[in-house]
Amino acid sequence: MDEVAVTSMSPPQKLITTLLFILCALATKSEPTHAETVRYTLNIAEATVNLTGQPARALAINGQIPAPTLEAREGDTFEITVNNHLSTETSLHWHGLLLPNEQDGVPHVTTPPIAPGGSHVYRFELRQSGTYWYHSHTHEDLQEQLGLYGGIIIHPHHGEPNTEREHLVILSDWNDEDPQRTLAHLKRDGDYYTFKKNTVPSWDRVIQHDALTPRLSQLWTRMGTMDLSDVGYDRFLINGQVEAQLGAAHPGERIKLRLVNASASSYFYVEFAGGDMEILAADGMPVVPLHTRRLLLATAETYDVRVTVPAHQAYELRATAQDGTGYTSAWLGHGEKIAAPTLPKPNTLLTTMHGNPAQYIAHTTNTSNIGHMVHGAHTSATMELHTTDTGHAAHRHGHQEHSGAPPSTPSITRVEVLEDYAPLRAPEPEPTDDRPVREIRLELTGNMDRYVWSFDDTVMADAPPILIRRGERVRMTLVNKTMMHHPLHLHGHFFRVINGQGAYSPLKHTVDVKPHATQVIEFLADEERDWFFHCHNLYHIATGMARVIRYVPDGVMEENLEETWRAHYTDPWFINGLMAVQSNMFDGHARMAWSRHELRAEIEANYDSDYEIDTLYEYIVTPFWGVFAGVNFNHEPGQPTWQRGVWGVRYILPLLIETEWRIDHTGRLRFEVGSTLNLTRRWQFTWRYNTFDEYHLQLEYRFTPDFSLVADYDSDYGEGVGAQIRF
Repeated sequence: MDEVAVTSMSPPQKLITTLLFILCALATKSEPTHAETVRYTLNIAEATVNLTGQPARALAINGQIPAPTLEAREGDTFEITVNNHLSTETSLHWHGLLLPNEQDGVPHVTTPPIAPGGSHVYRFELRQSGTYWYHSHTHEDLQEQLGLYGGIIIHPHHGEPNTEREHLVILSDWNDEDPQRTLAHLKRDGDYYTFKKNTVPSWDRVIQHDALTPRLSQLWTRMGTMDLSDVGYDRFLINGQVEAQLGAAHPGERIKLRLVNASASSYFYVEFAGGDMEILAADGMPVVPLHTRRLLLATAETYDVRVTVPAHQAYELRATAQDGTGYTSAWLGHGEKIAAPTLPKPNTLLTTMHGNPAQYIAHTTNTSNIGHMVHGAHTSATMELHTTDTGHAAHRHGHQEHSGAPPSTPSITRVEVLEDYAPLRAPEPEPTDDRPVREIRLELTGNMDRYVWSFDDTVMADAPPILIRRGERVRMTLVNKTMMHHPLHLHGHFFRVINGQGAYSPLKHTVDVKPHATQVIEFLADEERDWFFHCHNLYHIATGMARVIRYVPDGVMEENLEETWRAHYTDPWFINGLMAVQSNMFDGHARMAWSRHELRAEIEANYDSDYEIDTLYEYIVTPFWGVFAGVNFNHEPGQPTWQRGVWGVRYILPLLIETEWRIDHTGRLRFEVGSTLNLTRRWQFTWRYNTFDEYHLQLEYRFTPDFSLVADYDSDYGEGVGAQIRF
C-alpha cells in the first residue's frame, strides 16, 4: 500500500484553517444580494387622448398613460431621471416607499419642484418589497388627474421565486374637462356634478324611494345627502383603457393581480367573475390570506390578490365606481366571456351616515391564529397596540408577499364584501415596547356648499405643522365629521391600523375614514424633518385638507424651522356668480371666495332705474354661520341714492333654511329667511322673505348646471320670465 504523506500543522494553523472552513461553508449557504442600480428615464410632456370620442388634453410619461412600470428588487437602488418638457413645474412622488426625506417628491415640502425644461435625478435604496405606485404631487395644475401616474413593483431579495403569472392592474378616472375647470365648478357648488350623475337629492326621488324620514333627518342636522364622489366622470380606466385584456390563462391556474387605485377621487368595488379573490397584501404589506367576493379599493390604496381561473373562458375583472356611475373591465383568459355582476346604483338617499357595513362570513374550523371576527371597522383608541420601527417591519415582512407559500393553517377567513379593515391581520405580531406615546386628534372637516376641505376646520395654508419627536409612538385619532369618505395618506412611514387585531394590526400607508366614523392609526416616529399627511382625494387636498408633520429636536416643541412651503401652499381664491335677465328685472351676483373669506357684489334692478346693490365682505366662522359688513346702495326713480353701511350675521338653520340678520348705520334692523328646494332633477323652487315685507318667489328649469329658464314674482318688480346663466 502506498503511503500518503501528511503534513503536520501547529495549533494556530489548525485554528485558522477551521475558521476559514466555517466562513467558506457559511458563504456557500448565504444567498447573493443581487443588489444593483436600476435606472429609468422619465419624460413628462403634453399629450392628447381620445377616450370618449373627443380629443382631450392629457399629460403623459414617455408618451404613455399610465406611466411606465418601475420594477426592481428589494435592496436595489433606483436612479430615476425625470425630464420636464411642460411649460409648468412638475414633480413625482413615490407613493408608499420608505426613502430619504429629500427624495419624497413633494414640491416645496421635501423636494424642489422640477422647473419647465429642467431635470431632476431621484436616487434611493429600496427598503421594502410589494406593490406601490408613483404620481405627480403638483396640485396647482392637478396633474395627477391628467395622467401622471404609474405602478411600482418591488420583488423580494430572497425567498422562494414566484412562479405564478401576475398582472399589474391600475385603476383611474377620467374627464375630458380640464381638472382646474372641474375644481372651479365644485367651488361654485359642491353639488355641481349631481346633475350630471342624476343624483340630485330632489323631492320626487325622496318620495319615489320612500326616503322621507332619512331625508328629513339629514336636513335637520344641516347635512346634504351622501354623494359617494364629488365629481361626475366621463370614463373609468383600467391600465389606461376603458376595457383591457390581461392575457391568457389556463383552467385551474392561480394568477396574482396587483391592484392599484391611481384615481384622482374615485373608490372602486373590484370583483372577479371567476370566483373569490384571495387577499395577499394591502398597501404592499402582507396580510394573513382571506377570501372575498368583492373588495372596496379606496383612492391611493393597493391590494395584491390571487384568483383561480375555473375553465377555458374569459373572466371579467370589473371595477365599479363606488357611486355607481360606471365601471371598467379587464378580461383574463380567452373564449366565451363570463361577466362579473352589475352592481345596483347606490341609493344615497337611504344610505346611513356610516355607510353600509360589510357582512363577514367565516368558513373555518380553527380561527385561533386569525383572531376574532370583528364586525365594526372603527374601534376605540383604547385598543392595545405596541409598535416597533415600521421601517424595519416593512423590511422584515416585505419578502413574504411574493413567496407564494400556502398559509400556515388551512383555516381561511371569508368576507363576502371587504369594505373596511376589521378582518385584515398581519402575519406576525409586533413586539411590545415602552416608547412614549404622543396622542394627536384630528377632525376631518368640510364645507360642501363652498367646497372647502380641512382638518380641524383649518386649511393647510393657515395651519401650523403637527409637531412630533423622533422615537415617539404617535397615535392619531381621525374623526370624520363629513358625509364623504377620506383616504388619508402619510408620507415616509407605515402605520398600524387599529382594527381590533391587537398586535396583529395590519401595516398600511393609506387609510379610508368613512363618513361620520373614527379611525385610529399608530406609527413609530423614526424619520426626521417634514413629511406630508393629507387626504388623497385630489380635489380635497387642493382645497386645504393637508398637514405637514414636523420632527423637532429633543427638548423643543415649537416651530423652529423656516416654513418654506407656506408661501407655495397658499389659500387659493375662486370667482363665480350668476346673471339672470328677465322681462321684469335683472339679477346678478359675483363672488370672490377663499376658505374663510368672501367678497360679494349683488344687484337687483328693473328697467326704470330702480335698483339695489350690496357690496359685502364676509368672514366664514363655521360652515353654518358667518359675519359680514359692507355698503348697501338703493335707488328709486325720482329719489336720491341711499348709501348705507350694513353689518350682519348669516346663519343656516335646520332644514337648510338660510337666515340673515342685518343692521344699517341708521339703526334699521332687517331679518331675512329663505331656501332653495330641488323639486326634481331639473325643477327648482327658491323663496325668500324679509321683515320689510319684501319677498321673492322663483321657479327654475335647469337645462344644464349652467343654464336655466326662470319665472318669478318679486314684491318690488312684479312677475317675469327669462334666462339665467351661472359662471
